[in-house]
Amino acid sequence: MPKRPKNTPPHYQSLSLRNFRGFKKVENIPLAPLTFLVGPNSSGKSSIFDALLLITQSDFTLSSSLQVPNWAGPLVDLGSYKDTVYKHNSNLTIEIGIEISPDFITSRTYYENQSVAQPMRITFELRTAKSDPIGYLVRLLINDSLTGEELMLTFANNKVVMDLLDTERIWSRKGVRPTPFVPWVYKQIEAGIEAKEYHLWGSKSALRRILRLLPLHGFWSVVRQSERVSSGRAAPKRWYSIADTSFRSSTGPDRPRVFDTVDPIMIDETRRYVPAFQRLRRPVPKHTLTSVLSELEIGNQIHDTKLSPYHLGINIRDNITGVTSNLIDVGYGASQVIPVLKASLSGFEGPLFVEQPEIHLHPKAQGVIADILCDTSRNRQVVVETHSVRMINRARIQVAKGELPHSHVMVLYVERTKSGSRVYPIPILENGDFGADWPEGFFDERYEDTMLLLQLKTQRGAN
Repeated sequence: MPKRPKNTPPHYQSLSLRNFRGFKKVENIPLAPLTFLVGPNSSGKSSIFDALLLITQSDFTLSSSLQVPNWAGPLVDLGSYKDTVYKHNSNLTIEIGIEISPDFITSRTYYENQSVAQPMRITFELRTAKSDPIGYLVRLLINDSLTGEELMLTFANNKVVMDLLDTERIWSRKGVRPTPFVPWVYKQIEAGIEAKEYHLWGSKSALRRILRLLPLHGFWSVVRQSERVSSGRAAPKRWYSIADTSFRSSTGPDRPRVFDTVDPIMIDETRRYVPAFQRLRRPVPKHTLTSVLSELEIGNQIHDTKLSPYHLGINIRDNITGVTSNLIDVGYGASQVIPVLKASLSGFEGPLFVEQPEIHLHPKAQGVIADILCDTSRNRQVVVETHSVRMINRARIQVAKGELPHSHVMVLYVERTKSGSRVYPIPILENGDFGADWPEGFFDERYEDTMLLLQLKTQRGAN
């Protein structure tokens, strides 16, 4: 039985998109436990985020009832079907396909040595009708990545069509006592497993893996722990209302969270939530909010202060001068980096999506945050949208030192073309080098600037 690679968390292994925002069609975008998204503005980087976040907040399940995507949920606001579909053509079908690692199917605590220890692919097909701004899930496809065996469910008003083992089966809700849908699905798969005439190599094991995945409970147990650090992080306030419980209400199990501001509850490290199934096996965190802020030379103590019976403030003590000030009177970068740190230290197991962690940070501080994100990716998948070369270089250094496997890190360069956005995967080699050539831009810009400066200095010296 294949074993989970050391220090590899549950993660999305690849993403396929069709007619989603700027992507006309792209297959098998590789995703690693630590994935960097880079490229020009408006190239489509955020669309990779958005597709995964849409699936997270839509919470599609195995059901015969009409299921609709949640376009404007807690993690991402995409507007409507027409706003999201390629070139706003509502006649097109949207497809989002994800390949997930074995641990993503069941989480790490369940069935580690059972038949789910192979990657699986789930494809969600969405469609809309005239004058329907929401659309609906029209097809769910489960594919065993090892054998190619698949189960397809196509949903209609009064029936569900199952395509399994090259045979079409139909479930209908018509009749006096229609068979319950979920038991019917299980029965069809179990019949396929037991069929004497069906002996293709590995197919019965594949059907067992599909059967194990199909409730989707294990999948959603990880997905619902997804968190996002928004690029539009708010400025700090001089005071906060005690009655404001927006962050408090978003904590707990099965609640995706967005970190887009700082408030007194966020900085209270005694409120750190760890899901019950992780408490016995979760490693002791290497970092705390205070220790990282001190390493960043921002402050060595942060706490809330009661200003009145109804108001709280956030104070931070400078680690050099020892002066305690309101957070709003400290450099703006402090308020921007705290949400990144809190998400990284949250203890959740689902994927963490971080947009521009380098905002308002000087190069040295960017390196520290990059190291934190590398450490976080050992326990949960981290997808980072960034314009910082230093962030990527820190990950390359950890690979070159042998602290991260080279397969643990992937860089995706995204660019926009007339025929839709394109993705160029750039893997990292064992020595920290890039495993593919860069498209023009990003790293090239810095090199060209350096060469131009050398040329200008040479010209001045000659004169």
